[in-house]
Amino acid sequence: MALDKPRLTVVVSGPSGAGKSTLCERFVDAHPTAELIITTTTREARRGEQDGIDYHFVTEEAFKKGIERGDFLEHALVHGNYYGSPRKAVDEARQAGRDVILEIDIQGGLAVKSRIPDALLIFVTPSDVSVLKQRLLGRGTDSAESIARRLSNVKRELERISEYNVFLFNDELDAAVRMLGCLIEAERHRIARYDTARLFNLAALDSVLQCTQ
Repeated sequence: MALDKPRLTVVVSGPSGAGKSTLCERFVDAHPTAELIITTTTREARRGEQDGIDYHFVTEEAFKKGIERGDFLEHALVHGNYYGSPRKAVDEARQAGRDVILEIDIQGGLAVKSRIPDALLIFVTPSDVSVLKQRLLGRGTDSAESIARRLSNVKRELERISEYNVFLFNDELDAAVRMLGCLIEAERHRIARYDTARLFNLAALDSVLQCTQ
């Protein structure tokens, strides 16, 4: 029986330094039916980041006008900057039959859940949260002030993990990419997503299974 598998909206969140961006990028590179939505933000680009590839970088004025127009599926003020998921990009990906991957903060993730109740929310963190500081310092793209602000939010973010569906330890990238795929496929096969009577053609099952002499 050919199974018409549903496409999913997947939210990936976690503290700064958890490796969310790299994890999501590696996943979509290996899964052409998944699309990572590029976030719009008012923060300044870090060294090496490109507009339209890593983020859509805009002014605060432009972002607020986008809010007024209803351009964002969700938006939030995080670490002093605005971030939002472009509604048009999400709609186009869903209409094209792709899994939508949103790498966003917890505020945004819960906002998505309120609008798309069957979205899968995945919380990503290293198993040892003390390495977050090492990772932030090691990437050399944030100011000391920015790192301090991000680290001060870690406990508050971890306290909200129970509002997500599942967690994923990102200690070794290849293993984490595989686990992300497993979590998504498990959710895709959740029985509640299917009309089981139609899936197994229960109306015709008696005649199919009937034994004749």
